[in-house]
Amino acid sequence: MRLSKQFFLSFVVLISLFLAGCASVPMASLDQDASAKSFAVRAGKSAIYVYRSESIGGAIPMTVTLDGKVAGQSAM
Repeated sequence: MRLSKQFFLSFVVLISLFLAGCASVPMASLDQDASAKSFAVRAGKSAIYVYRSESIGGAIPMTVTLDGKVAGQSAM
């Protein structure tokens, strides 16, 4: 009986920690979103806009390549 209580408690704690690790952030307004996506680029320079559509994409770093060469990695 005591072992099953310990197992149940461990299970509840583990599930609680797992769910606490799932986070969401508030979305910006449509005006703020459009403003953030429009940026000026100086002559002779370029800009890259990276968009991830996965729901858990932020938890896994993504390697960003440009013309087949590694340009960097997204942050976690």
